[in-house]
Formats: sequence, C-alpha cells, structure tokens
Amino acid sequence: MALTKAHNRMVQGSYLNVLDYGAVGDGTTGATTALQAAIDAASAQGGANVYFPSGNYLLDDTLLLKSNVTLLGEDGAKISRLSDSFRIMGSTSAALTSLTAGATLKKGSTIVDLDAGSYSSVSVDDYLYVKDSTSDNVDFIQDFVDASGADLVSPDEWVYMVQTFKIIEKLGSNQVRVNSAAIIDFPITGAGSIYKVNQTIENVLITNLTFENNSSVLGTNAENAFINTYHVYGLNIENCKFNLNGLSGGVYKNFGALRVINCDFNAPKYLGVFLRQACPNSVISGNTFRNHTANDASIFIEAHNYNITVSNNTFDGARNYELTDSAALISAIQCDAKVTNCVFDSNTVNGYGIGIRMELGCMMNVISNNVFSNMDICGLRLNESSFLSISNNKFFNCGLSTTPGTLADTQSAIFASQCVRLNIDGNVMVWETGYSKPAIFGTFDYTSFKNNTIANTTKIVANGSFNEISNNKIESKATDQIISISGTSKHHNIIEHNQIYATAVGGCLYAIRIDDGSECNKVCWNASSSCSNTVALTSTTNAQWLFENTRFSESNTTTVNVYNVEISAPVMPTNAIMPRRFRIYSTTTSAGTGALGGQGEDLWEYLMDVAGTNYFRKMELTTSQVGI
Repeated sequence: MALTKAHNRMVQGSYLNVLDYGAVGDGTTGATTALQAAIDAASAQGGANVYFPSGNYLLDDTLLLKSNVTLLGEDGAKISRLSDSFRIMGSTSAALTSLTAGATLKKGSTIVDLDAGSYSSVSVDDYLYVKDSTSDNVDFIQDFVDASGADLVSPDEWVYMVQTFKIIEKLGSNQVRVNSAAIIDFPITGAGSIYKVNQTIENVLITNLTFENNSSVLGTNAENAFINTYHVYGLNIENCKFNLNGLSGGVYKNFGALRVINCDFNAPKYLGVFLRQACPNSVISGNTFRNHTANDASIFIEAHNYNITVSNNTFDGARNYELTDSAALISAIQCDAKVTNCVFDSNTVNGYGIGIRMELGCMMNVISNNVFSNMDICGLRLNESSFLSISNNKFFNCGLSTTPGTLADTQSAIFASQCVRLNIDGNVMVWETGYSKPAIFGTFDYTSFKNNTIANTTKIVANGSFNEISNNKIESKATDQIISISGTSKHHNIIEHNQIYATAVGGCLYAIRIDDGSECNKVCWNASSSCSNTVALTSTTNAQWLFENTRFSESNTTTVNVYNVEISAPVMPTNAIMPRRFRIYSTTTSAGTGALGGQGEDLWEYLMDVAGTNYFRKMELTTSQVGI
C-alpha cells in the first residue's frame, strides 16, 4: 500500500511525508524548500523517517542532511537536480576549534591527553580531528606526489596523516577516551595538531530513492557529486539508483564511515563513489557500476583511509580503446596514498582500463576472489605499494587495448612498479589466442608468486631481488623466454617447482633466463616442455645455484629428461668474491656438445674458482643403500 498523505496522518509520528510540507513531485517545481522543512521537522523530533511518495522531486538548491533522519522512498520516487551546485550535503561548516594536547597520541592508544582548558571545553560525543603535521599543499594528495623520492613502501613513511575520533568518556586528569585507536604516533604537542569538530551529523539512512542529473548539470569536478558530505558519521545509502548520465559522480565523502549497499550507478563521471579522507570502517558492497564515461575510477579511496571493505560489486563498461596515456585511464577501483588494511573481495570487473589500481604507498591490503575480464591495460596496477595479499583472483584477457600509448609496457594481468613484499598466490590468468600478454611485469622485491595457473601468456618478468616464483603451472606463447629475471644487480631470487609449457609453433628458446649481472639465484626442480633450454645464463651471470631442472622433449619416441644441459659457463670476472658451482645431472645418451655432452646417466659438479679455472667432477650414482 502506498503511503499517501491520508495514510501518513493515520500513522502520525512514524513518518513525515514530504507532500505534507508542500513538495510537488512533478519534476519541474522546485522542491528543496519543502524537502528541507520535512527533514528539519524530523530532526526536531530527535530523528524520524522522511517519506517520498512516487514522483520526481526537483532540487533547486542545496539540501542538508540532519542527524538520525532517514530518507525513505516509495518505488518510483526520484530526486533530480538542475545544476551540479545543487547537492545533498552534510555539515555546512568545516570550522574547527584548536585544542592543546598534553602528550603525544601514541599508536594503538585510545586515550588522549589535553591541557586543562581544552579538557573543560570538550564533552562526551564530541569529535576530535588530529593531524601529524600540516599539509604543504592545498590539495594534500600533492604531498605524497612531492614525496616520490621517499620510501613510500616503508611502514614508517606516512608523509601526512589525519584521523578523527569520537569522545566516549571523560576520565579526569585531563584525559578523554575515544572510540578508536590511533593508527600512528601523532606528535600533537609538536608538529601535529588537534581540534574539536564544531559541526557533525550522525546516523543518516538514505534508501530506495533514485537520484538523477538533468542535462543542465555541468559536472566540472569530483566535488559536484550528487551527495557530498563532510563530517557525517554513519552515512548509509542502500537500494538507491544514481542515473548520472555522464555528468557527475554519485557520492563524495569526507570524514566518517560510509556504507553504500546494493545501489546502481549508471554512467558516472569523475568518481562514482569517492572516499576523500578519514572514512575508516566504510563498506561498499553489492553495487553495480555501468558505463563509466570519463576520469579516474568508479570507486576512489584516497589518503588517510583504512579498514575499508569493497566487496561483491559489479563493474561493467568503461573501456576506451582510444586512450593514449594515463590521463584517459579509468579504473574500477583506485587507491591513492597510504590506503591501508582494506579488503577488496569478490568484485567482478569487465571492460575497464584497469581493475584495481594502488598508488603511492598503499599497504597491508587484501585483494582476493575478484574477476577481471577484458581490461584495456591490466587487472591490477600496483605502484610503490607493499605488503599486499593477492589471492584466488581470475584474470581473463588483460591488456586488450591496441592503442595503449605510454601504457604499452604495463599491459599484463598484474603490473607492479617499485613494490615490495607482495604475496601473489593461487590466481588464474588466461588469454584467448591473439591477445596474450605477460602474467606479471615490473619491478618488485621480496615478492612471492606461487601456485598460480597461467594459460596463453607471453612471459613472467621479475625485475627485482629476493623474489620467489614457485609451484606455478605456465603455458606460454613466447618464443624467446618465459620466466625472466631481468635487470642488472637483481639477485637472490628463487625459481623452483614450476611446470612450464611452450605452446608456440616451434617451441620456445628458454624456459627460464637469468639476465646479465644477476647473481646468487636459486633455480631448481623446474620442468619445461617444448623449450630448447630449461635454463639460460648470459655472459655475466655468476654464482647461481642450479639443480635438477628438467626438459621434456615430446618429439622423441621416448621421453628424454635433460637436467641443466647446455648451460653456458662464462668466464669468472677478476673481481669475483665467490666461486661458481653448478650441479648438473644428465640422462641424455646423445653425442652432445661441450664438456658435458654424451656423459650418460651421470651426476656432475661444475666449479669455476676465482682464478677462472674450470673443474668438472663426476659424482657416483648408486642404487645401493649407503650408511650415513
């Protein structure tokens, strides 16, 4: 039963019907004054439901939310707007009152020390705004860009951090207890600062409404989103539709948790949902984003954000085959500047430039169970990020764009630049014939790439040190090399227990290639098929540990296993500080070439000492039990 004006009076006190406050839902009569009157009346009662019968309510001015008020729409209820300057907003003032702290706020602490004057000026339920320093730029994200020379992948480098807290208890002795723990040390008696937030709103629900841009909306920047709120703590948007028509974003949020559940975002521009700063414990789940038209990302999470869950969303359609550089790139999800402790799970992305993008020091995030299909550039793009867990994702046809411009080298399932300590485990990466791209490409250290299943890729390129590539099943169309340790001074990598299949006509030259100047790598127990060599060393690769790498040749009537045969043995450099030693096991009975050719079922140890002398030592093989 529709809740008409008469029905509303019958349940007086439960709902406030906007029609009773003069709203006309004809789509042409300005309704903001009437809608605001209904919201204000609900607020005056301490909170109530404001009900929108079916109709089109036109915003001709900004509409302000109030604490403990629900905006509830009947099916068919719509709010439209004439201009992007007419928005649904929270606090009208971002004014802060400066306080004086008595001690540094320590990471993990919920106790804030104030001086006597500041303590007397705050009350339970007040909000505090804390900074570890003052931003050098009006747009604080520029601080992170300017700090590009800093070690952003380090857990200790935050550049610039803010956090908000709610006072839940006054403890005496000028101490207050707050509702969450500090995530870093805030030097609020020195370089940092602490403030009382003068105007806040809490506990707002918006449900079952449609928001639509009229053609007159210009949408010149991200702040022109339909809903734009500052210091609204506990904003819930559920079961709503945003018909943005390629003219603006949907939701722009600054400070306080946001929940966006089961909403549709049609043709967003700039940012569909934007978590600007300090929106911890937000949840974005079960939503659909379609036909993103331009700029950045459907979900954008910026600096000072943590403990956010993005799950079970569907992203469909933002491909731009005409892109020529990163300015035209659209991501389904983008995180910038030290976004931490977030979960991105069970999202489905089809036809975007990038699936998930993390930049400038993002760390301790989980990316799992997502599906990335038909990406222009890559499924994941990771830049100066660390301690990421990437597991059980599926990548299909990543890198489709035929005009990627400056982004050509990043086309892959996963692109990682200047990253450390990534854990990439149990993913599936597949390309259709004619679309093959690298499974992973870039520069990264201390990274684990394990237990992945890869079909129709070109190669795996690891330009870094202390990485582990193991237990992967890899089918590759490459004709030159499949796994590559690339770059000089890239050492101490482990490549073991991989199954490598060359599927190109004529096979592949090298299953694994260690580049010039790369030393002290462990390459063991790998098996290749249709590759001329399982392992290849170049002229300046030294001090490797190679053991029991197998080459299967399917062209023979009987399978032939060749362990590290035809490994070149370059001359030791005069400045070498350690000998080179390979263990080589051969079961070939062919004539062979070089020092190891035609040796039969023998185990050899090869040693080149620092003086450059070569030694080959034949090891005895026995099937008899030997006492130890």
